[in-house]
Amino acid sequence: MAGRGRASASSPPDVRAGREPDALNAHMEGLALGAGNDSDTISDAAFALIGRMTGRPLSADWLRAEHTRYVLPMGAWNG
Repeated sequence: MAGRGRASASSPPDVRAGREPDALNAHMEGLALGAGNDSDTISDAAFALIGRMTGRPLSADWLRAEHTRYVLPMGAWNG
């Protein structure tokens, strides 16, 4: 999660970082993102998290489409 050009929180739930490490809690509630879950379960939960954060759930059409990618420089979240 970022705002004003700076990372404010990061996931996974067992490794929290940023200025507001608990900012994702409400979005992550009930999602199986922690260690001990298989990769398919975690992927499904991560996609659900993206939908919750953006207000736009991901669809199969969206996943097949081309999108712009933004790469954050290493350490950007250490603000």
